[in-house]
Formats: sequence, structure tokens, C-alpha cells
Amino acid sequence: MEINTVGTFNILEAAISGNVQKVILASSAAIYGNSPMLPKKEGMVPVPKSPYAAAIPIFIQKALKNEKIMIYGDGMQTRDFVFVNDVVHANELMISKGDGMTFNVANGIATSIKEIAEQIIKQTGSKSDISYTKERSGDIKHGVADISEISKIGFKPKYNIDEGLNKMVEWFRSSCPQEYFS
Repeated sequence: MEINTVGTFNILEAAISGNVQKVILASSAAIYGNSPMLPKKEGMVPVPKSPYAAAIPIFIQKALKNEKIMIYGDGMQTRDFVFVNDVVHANELMISKGDGMTFNVANGIATSIKEIAEQIIKQTGSKSDISYTKERSGDIKHGVADISEISKIGFKPKYNIDEGLNKMVEWFRSSCPQEYFS
């Protein structure tokens, strides 16, 4: 919470000092909390339960080391994952066409956490097993976004979940020292 709050404050302060005209604030879909309404729409009242979760990088790190991948809950909880390059593209569009607006940046597709772990194991050729443990407090059950508003300014995701995961796995393999995987 401190990193997110103080970090945002520091960015805004630097923007003022640097006479920056626009700041784009991005957050996770966790802002919608555990509302049963699907898909999540921009006009929904924020009810955040958790600042964020970084399952994919953790799963890839574990898979590349052939370590056990731990899933909190039964793995059937869903998220709407979007590849970082698509987020960059969305931010570029928002700079020119999104003044003062709020947009969901996503694929518009729900994918289970279990599916993500299985796909990462497959793509890495890992010997990792998946294990399940008690749900964490604050985790949402299901999340998928309505991306119709951002589509109006020209956004269309270019990467599906498999392509995005493949790029992430490639990045980890090329960027991390070899002894990291020993």
C-alpha cells in the first residue's frame, strides 16, 4: 500500500515539477473487488480488496526452476489477463484520445488461474507440480472486463493469453542469469 500510494504521489509531484501535461494512472482489475457483476464496467463503484497480485511472474519463476507452483484456492478463480505490450498500446491511445476518461484495458476473456499455471508448465517444459492451499483473504473469485469503451478509441488486444505467456517465458529465459534456473 505504501509503495502504491507514495509512488503515485511521487509521480504526480514529479509531473508538476516537470510541467507534464498528462498522467495516466493504471491499476489492476482488483479495483472492482468481488462484485458478482460480470463483465466489469468502468462505471462500477471501486471496492478494492487487495492492491494487486503477480501470479504469472511467480508461476514462471517456479516453473523454470521446476519448483512446486502454489495456487491459493481451487484454481478456478478467473482473471482477465492482458499482455504488457497491449497495455502500452492502450496507454498510447489514451494520451491522444482518452483525456479525463477511465478505461478497462484487458482482453475481455476470463482465464482460470489453474489454466495459467498449466499453460506455463507446458510452455516452459517444466516438471513442476501444482498444489493448492487455502484461499487468501481479499482474493476475488471472478474477473473479466468489458472493453467496449476503450475499443471506441481504437484499442484491440494484439496478444492472446498463450502469446503473452510465451513472450513472458522468453523474456525470463533471456533476461535471468543461467544459475537462476539451477
